[in-house]
Amino acid sequence: MKNPKILFIQPLIPHYRAPFFDRLSGRFNIFVRYGRADSGFETVERKYLKRVKNIKFGKAEFFFVFSELIKIKPDIVVTYGEVKQLSNIILLLIRKIFCFKLIIWSHGFKDKEMTLIDKFRLMEMHFSDGVIFYTEDCYKDAAKYNLNKTSYLNNTLELKKTEMISSVDEKDIIKKNFNIKTELNGLFISRFTQVKAPELLLEIMKRIHEKNNNIGFIIIGQGDCKPDFSDYDFIYDFGRIYENNKKAVLLSLADFALMPRWIGLSVIESFAYKLPMFTLSNKMKNIEHSVEYFYLKHNVNCYIANDTNELVLKIANIDKTELTNLGNNAYNLVNEELTMDNMVNNFCSFIEML
Repeated sequence: MKNPKILFIQPLIPHYRAPFFDRLSGRFNIFVRYGRADSGFETVERKYLKRVKNIKFGKAEFFFVFSELIKIKPDIVVTYGEVKQLSNIILLLIRKIFCFKLIIWSHGFKDKEMTLIDKFRLMEMHFSDGVIFYTEDCYKDAAKYNLNKTSYLNNTLELKKTEMISSVDEKDIIKKNFNIKTELNGLFISRFTQVKAPELLLEIMKRIHEKNNNIGFIIIGQGDCKPDFSDYDFIYDFGRIYENNKKAVLLSLADFALMPRWIGLSVIESFAYKLPMFTLSNKMKNIEHSVEYFYLKHNVNCYIANDTNELVLKIANIDKTELTNLGNNAYNLVNEELTMDNMVNNFCSFIEML
C-alpha cells in the first residue's frame, strides 16, 4: 500500500504524544481525531489534529467519527482498544463497507485472571485486521491468543537532548539555589491522580526520611489528588513544569526515582537521567502499574519491593555505587531500545506488513 491514508482515533492527545504523530505525518498521510480534552495536559495544535463530538454513558463514550470516515476515506483506521470506546463496535461492523483495515492499539492484558471486559476486548481484537501493542512484553504475552497480525511499538517519549549536570561541585551550587539541603534525593515526576496512590507516596517518603535524614525528595507534578507537602522541609515541591531546561536541571539533581504505584511513561524521563526506579511489586494487593512497568528489571535498572517496609529500608540504606550501576543500566535501556526513532520505525514496519 503506497502512502496510505491513516486515521487515528484516540480518546485524547496528550502533549507527549505529538512527537510520535509529527514524525508519522512526515511518512504517511495521517489524520488524528480525538473526543476528549484534559486540562492536565498541555494543549496541542496540529493540521492533522481535530477534536470530534463525543457522548458519555457513565464510563463508556461514543465518538462521532463517521462523517470523518466519509470525508477522509482512510485506507487504515487505528483505534484505541478499549471496550468503553463504543464507536469501536460500529467500526468493526462497517470496515468492509468503507474498505478500510481496522487496527486496534492496545495495552494488552493484565497478568491476573481475564475479566468479562477483557474477553470482550479480545473478541474485538480477533475481529479486527491487526493489533499493535504498547510494549514488547504485552505483545509476547498476547501470543497465546492467536491474534491476526500483531506487533508492538515500545511506548516512549521524545526526549530533548539536554546535557546532564554531573559535576559534584556544580550540583551543590544548583542545589543551594533551589534550597535543596539533603545529600541524596529521590524524584517523583507525574500527575497526581488517585491511581498513583499519593498518600502512600507521602507515607513512604516520611518513613524514609525518618530513618535517614540525608534523603529528601524532589516533586514535579500537579493534580487534584496532590497532598500538601508544605509542612515537610525535606520535600521540594516544584509543581507542574513544562519548561524543559528547568525540568532537566531538577532531574540532574536527583539520585533515584520513586513511584510506589502505577509506573507510567515518566519512567522514561527518569531512566534518561540515569535515575533507577524504586517501586512496589504489582503482585501486591491494591498495587497496579501501567504497561511501562515491564521496562523495569529488578536489580538491573530498578528495585521492586514486595512490601512498603522493604521499600523504605532499601532506600534508607541505599548504596551509592549500587545507585550508579542501576542508573547506568536504566540509561542504556532508554538509549538502545526506547527511543522515539524505534517507536516510529516499529509502527512503520507494521503498516508495511499489512
